[in-house]
Amino acid sequence: MPRALIGATFTPSHAANMKVDVALTSEDLLEDWNTSVATAFGPHASDLALGIPLEYGSAILRGFMAVGPAEGFFDVNFGGYDPVESSARAFELAASVLLLGLMHAHLGEAEVPIRRLLA
Repeated sequence: MPRALIGATFTPSHAANMKVDVALTSEDLLEDWNTSVATAFGPHASDLALGIPLEYGSAILRGFMAVGPAEGFFDVNFGGYDPVESSARAFELAASVLLLGLMHAHLGEAEVPIRRLLA
């Protein structure tokens, strides 16, 4: 199953625009880090490498835009991927789910739109 892990902060704005900053990690840095994600993310999280490779940056932007524009600044500043099983589609879906979660004041409010997205 394709896997993607992303994290972001959201700063609301009253301006009628959305800004997204995605912190990509170069392949050289990823190899040098040789670090894995803490096992708190699941039993197979140790297979994940830290960072967001360049090839998944545009997928994250597509995922944000699929949900629709939201007013504010989104700083995608954390990521994890599986060198074998990650895919652009997995990062696109992860970004859409993340945006829905960040757009709602309470995660419970985001449950129905997230379920629709994943159905």
